[in-house]
Amino acid sequence: MALLAARLLIAVAVASPAAAAPASVEPIPYPDTTQMEPAVRDQLAAIRRQVEQSPTATSFGECGAAYLVYDLAVPAAACLRNAQRLAPAEPRWPYYLGRLLQARGELDAARAALVQARTLAPREPAPLLQLGEAALAQGDLVAARAAFTDAAALAGARAAATYGLGRAALQEGNAAAAAPELRAALALAPQSGAVRYALAMALRRLGQTDEARALLAEPGREPPPFPDPWAAELLALDRGARGHVTRGIELLRAGRIADAEAELRQAVEAQPQDATAWQNLGVARERQGDLAGARAAYERTIELLPTGAVAQGNLGTLLLGQGEVEAGIGWLEKALANAPDAPGVQFNLAVALLQRGAAAERALSLLDSVLRRRPDDLEARYYRGLALLDLKRAADAAAELHQVVAAAPREAAPRLAEARALLAAGDEAAACRRLEEAHAALPDDPAVTAELARCAHMAPK
Repeated sequence: MALLAARLLIAVAVASPAAAAPASVEPIPYPDTTQMEPAVRDQLAAIRRQVEQSPTATSFGECGAAYLVYDLAVPAAACLRNAQRLAPAEPRWPYYLGRLLQARGELDAARAALVQARTLAPREPAPLLQLGEAALAQGDLVAARAAFTDAAALAGARAAATYGLGRAALQEGNAAAAAPELRAALALAPQSGAVRYALAMALRRLGQTDEARALLAEPGREPPPFPDPWAAELLALDRGARGHVTRGIELLRAGRIADAEAELRQAVEAQPQDATAWQNLGVARERQGDLAGARAAYERTIELLPTGAVAQGNLGTLLLGQGEVEAGIGWLEKALANAPDAPGVQFNLAVALLQRGAAAERALSLLDSVLRRRPDDLEARYYRGLALLDLKRAADAAAELHQVVAAAPREAAPRLAEARALLAAGDEAAACRRLEEAHAALPDDPAVTAELARCAHMAPK
């Protein structure tokens, strides 16, 4: 009897009806998920069952967050409104709803939701920054400045807030006020392509076209980062290929290469036609020393995206490192044809041409282009000196290399190259002085010691 009773209890538990939803909530227009990735379809089915069996603020909120991840705006909004009604003190639900409405262009409603999130979580910068963005989109510059100014005082948000203040000034037509703000934002977030673009627009209006052109040559439009734990929760919910790619890229940036590779492998398994996933998988493999795997991933990327300059450049650079010079140069040439102003491709191609011992004039032209965009790039300046030396412009080479030595006094290669340039220019005394200075700075460097000995041998008795 005990066994039969247990079976009956299990049967009753499985067949129990769904819990009744509170009277104050709105019905959810559940979407058709049959065409979605299997992992996503299973996830959303489980979330729907949870809402139907236990219609609480948490289940509605988690349902809304999941639908938001997959761009299912209508059911996401209904779920999030229900979560708000049932848990009015929880800031995540109005924040997610505000972001959703903002993306749909419903800016008045978005601002109302973001104000509520900001009120409930006054120390979180994300609601304030998004509130500033929504106000900026509506042309309400007073409200935008107020939001960005308040956000600037919060931990980790200064770059994004300063970027917002710069854009507010730019939108007002005051490029002179915008440029200093945007320069400050770029100093705080030098990798942000969005800041570079906005600063370029301000400089263009001020007539500083050369600097603007150099800023626009850098790839990317990513905004400056800021702490947003709720967005991180959304990212963790994404079970599709897009989520794996996004997490993989974030892990690459954080230096967690093995974890990044695992995410990106799942991405290409879920979506084999995703060129971005393959490209970043190649980067992860290369950083772990799996050069054959990296090469295969880059080649697959190029199959999917034949004009993809990043994958072409990465493949070319990888092949150069493996000694396949002509093949590497060929891929770098293709990358340059697709992205003619990419400084990284220009630099790698110039170095390859110099190492091959040919086309020094072309290498010099490429390095000049890099230095117009990156005047502080010491590697580019070093190789420019070598190109000048190859072109028999020894005095110019010595002057160029001396700048590198002054900026990087602990590096032996520029010192040795400068001495060679001075010798080529016929100034043996200056070459020997430079080698003596190099030996004083780097007494244990065998190459410097050897060159100094040769210099002593050349000196008149």
